Amino acid sequence: MSDVNKEDLLNSLIDEAKSYVITRIPQHIGYQNGCLVEFSPSVTVNNLTGLTTWIQKCIRFLGVYYPNDIAYYNFQKIKIGEMLNPDLKMLVGQLEAIKNYPSICEYKNASDSSLVNLVNNQTQTQTQTQTQSFEFTMKHLEEEFSESQIEQIAEIIKSQLPKSTKRTQLLNLLESFGVSIGANVITSFLMK
Repeated sequence: MSDVNKEDLLNSLIDEAKSYVITRIPQHIGYQNGCLVEFSPSVTVNNLTGLTTWIQKCIRFLGVYYPNDIAYYNFQKIKIGEMLNPDLKMLVGQLEAIKNYPSICEYKNASDSSLVNLVNNQTQTQTQTQTQSFEFTMKHLEEEFSESQIEQIAEIIKSQLPKSTKRTQLLNLLESFGVSIGANVITSFLMK
């Protein structure tokens, strides 16, 4: 679509919203089936289907043209049954703000891709550092232990046991190899 069509569509959505009226009926007492009944507060819309369709059209429009705008987020979380005229006016105001200032109000949330990338990069860096530390330690252990002893150490570390159980088993194993003073230090380092 061209920019002219986008602007016409936005104007059409703003104009359409003016046709909807939401009325809040307060808590009241009335008759139902010949009995006196207390009615809870409720909301009525002059054209519920039209309003629901309008909200969905706005969501589609914003998703295509303004997917990072806070208005897109606000339209997605609206609940028709809880909506009042001020809510409708706020939504129209957001569309008018987009019309007048189309690129000002971006929405940032916890699942923002840059934040996800940052967390993924940190996790990857930590994993790489831990792998390098483990490889460094294993290289130096090769100088001190036999191949079968290193295999036993690696087997405990790679096991699916709880960390505390692995730690105890690793300490016992290292002590059985004759390492007593540094066993705690080595175990702590290997179990990071």
